Amino acid sequence: IKLKTDDGNVDNISRTERYAKFYKKHPEVKWALLASMVSRNAGWFMTDLEGIPLKQALPYEKRQWLFLSVETANWLIFADAYPQLLLYEYSKRHNKPMFYLLEAFHVSAFMMEEWERFFRTKDEKRLLTSLIINEQHVIQKPVIDHPLFKKFVFHSLPFIFQDLFHFRVILFPTITGKLYGFSTHQFSHVKKRIELGKRLAWLLFHPLYHGQFLKFSNRVIHTGSR
Repeated sequence: IKLKTDDGNVDNISRTERYAKFYKKHPEVKWALLASMVSRNAGWFMTDLEGIPLKQALPYEKRQWLFLSVETANWLIFADAYPQLLLYEYSKRHNKPMFYLLEAFHVSAFMMEEWERFFRTKDEKRLLTSLIINEQHVIQKPVIDHPLFKKFVFHSLPFIFQDLFHFRVILFPTITGKLYGFSTHQFSHVKKRIELGKRLAWLLFHPLYHGQFLKFSNRVIHTGSR
């Protein structure tokens, strides 16, 4: 599990692919598809930082701090979540809950209990919500509340400007070219990020749109570029 997690956590592209592949094998774990689609957005944003518009608008140091904040957050989430996904896969394969092993990966007692519950009840919506809550708490202290990220990212003028005017948008594309999504606001507040995650999950699995988003995920290889 550790080797597979380290291998998948090499970069944004590998994380995005691992989440999507897991969802194909275990569609009952809806969070995996949500994580893959949000991870695509993270890759697009990090690539945008090297594009001409942002190069002209922001100095190199500022762009580096923005890149580092996104990469660190996504690295931490994968390091925490992927062992959970793999242990579910093994538990499912052997028809035996093995979630006590999550302690070895420093996964929260909250998620250990939620996986045990899911294995018994198959409550997909509750597990999805639990994983959304968990991932946002995972990044709160080491990223959002970190003194350096606070100083150079979350309390900086460019970030405040984007946050104030809802310029940061998470998009779910379709093969036909239509885009759906929500803008982020008050990103440094954990409750706001959890609310955003819930809205994105609602959109991703909405009966009218889910098939379109899934088709995009299956057909369009993630390269990091929009």
